Amino acid sequence: MTNFTYKKNKSDITILISSKRISKIASFILIVLIIASFLLPIVFFGIGIKYNIPIRITFIITIAIFWGTSFFFLRKYLWGSYGKEIYVIKSNLLRYSYNYKLYTDKFEESFEPKITNIGLIDANDKMIYFKDIDLINISSDDYKIFFETKDKLIETTQYTYFNKIQLVEFVEFISAELQDI
Repeated sequence: MTNFTYKKNKSDITILISSKRISKIASFILIVLIIASFLLPIVFFGIGIKYNIPIRITFIITIAIFWGTSFFFLRKYLWGSYGKEIYVIKSNLLRYSYNYKLYTDKFEESFEPKITNIGLIDANDKMIYFKDIDLINISSDDYKIFFETKDKLIETTQYTYFNKIQLVEFVEFISAELQDI
């Protein structure tokens, strides 16, 4: 289950969504793949030196591919174990980044700084704008949050479960804070 929090600071609103944790079996498999794809080129390099096999450009390319694969699996493991999405709304400008615990992607800003709409996307990919939400009849469910600017639609990468009370509180909070949307 994802962990969802939001808060208002002096000059911005921060929305933090923690990723769903992966199972121990999946974690184990990813760790084995990380270690194997990192160590295999080193082992082959050692064997090549021991038997005086010349190092060719194809070997260097193979090492790069293996270590790139290792980094890819490491990133998947970190996201599944510790990943967080961070969205910051400041003066109607949206900044977002992804935190992997060991490192954080740099913050990206929306191309068009003015946020025009905020809403939810349900499991059927139906978009529900905050200004159109019927708070009485909305149901507890998994939703993605989206931010719309003039030129771009930015949505969270994962569905977050909202019970009805959380959903109503979140919609009312965002609507009150961003009345000029």
